[in-house]
Amino acid sequence: MPAPMTKLVSIVIAALVGIPAGRPEQFPTPPAVGCTPVVGAKGNGLNCDGSEVESAPGGRATEPDQKPRRAPTRAEILAAQRRARARQILGDRGGCVDLTDPIPTRVTGVPNPERVTGARVCIGPVAAPAFDPAASAKEYFGQFPLPSPQASIPPGKMIVAFPAFVVTAAPTRYEVTVPTPFGPLRVAAIARVFVNWGDGERTGPYDGPGRPYPNGDIVHRYADAGRYDVSVVYRWSATWEWGGQGGPVAGTLDTVDRIVDFPVQEYQARTN
Repeated sequence: MPAPMTKLVSIVIAALVGIPAGRPEQFPTPPAVGCTPVVGAKGNGLNCDGSEVESAPGGRATEPDQKPRRAPTRAEILAAQRRARARQILGDRGGCVDLTDPIPTRVTGVPNPERVTGARVCIGPVAAPAFDPAASAKEYFGQFPLPSPQASIPPGKMIVAFPAFVVTAAPTRYEVTVPTPFGPLRVAAIARVFVNWGDGERTGPYDGPGRPYPNGDIVHRYADAGRYDVSVVYRWSATWEWGGQGGPVAGTLDTVDRIVDFPVQEYQARTN
């Protein structure tokens, strides 16, 4: 067939099948095995895993940044329903409630953190900050009017090589219960005793207050005569209790007494 006739036939066939004249026939790129070519919501294609491919600047496809959120489990849904029911019963101030009770009411003070244990639900006050009993106990401990030792060494002077007993009049235990919006917080402090005798000797800790002769155990014998500055320290540590929980308070606090210029004398026996 002559060339002009062949070109005319190609134009007629292209017009019949909808392909513009003068352009080569185009076919879509076949999809990967197991993939269905679908147009996404944004006009982009979908990956084989069904995620939409977005066009990045320059025409390249990028994967989506966020993955679909996990659906809540049945246990999480049940816990949320129980919290909502507990809030209806307890109101804004919160507390604990047993939802198996035919007429559920508040059963204890407000604990923290909030928890759901079976049908027993504990929630905090509405819009209230979380309560950290350990941190609160440390703050209150730092504000305690802890007593100083009130130390003395009777009878106010001593002889070389004789036992000098430190006596402390202040108690070595201190306890306070602090009211909080979340229930009472109990803080108990106990002191151990340390002594710097002023001659280079340090002793302690002692677990109780100093007592006088002959029952005391905070005792020292000076080797040389002189005047000594004696320091007596109560070193306080504390524990806290709140809502069935408890633990140690971080850190210690010292209260100190000083006995200044304590005289130690030396006597020698004389014979005739």
